[in-house]
Amino acid sequence: MNGRKKCAQTAAYKPRSATQGQSQTAVIALVRAPRSIDAVRVDVEGFEKNVLLGLQQTLAKYRPSVLMEFSPSTQESFAGIDEFRSLLPDDYEIATVNPHNKVLGIFSSPSYKLIDVDFDHPGSGLNILLRPRGN
Repeated sequence: MNGRKKCAQTAAYKPRSATQGQSQTAVIALVRAPRSIDAVRVDVEGFEKNVLLGLQQTLAKYRPSVLMEFSPSTQESFAGIDEFRSLLPDDYEIATVNPHNKVLGIFSSPSYKLIDVDFDHPGSGLNILLRPRGN
């Protein structure tokens, strides 16, 4: 391999629920086990429930903050806030990133504001932050 180490592979995955004419492809990176995961960004257009199901062990082990889009299609995929919370560790909090503030350096900057999530009225394209309490 010309002296270079192979450290990652990627593969395309098409979910079964993609309808004809839609291209719902996710790129999956296969890498060595990380020492830590501090943050996860999720933007999967309605497949957030599947991603949270797959992230359960990662959330429990590494305790990362998760920034994800919360749209009406995300809300419709859950029976309610209780089902949504059941996919998170018990001590995770859910907050909406205030859409009126600029969000740069969201995980370390004091310039953003978190507000309570209104699960039943998600709006369009809101970002929510899932994080362990105290982070």
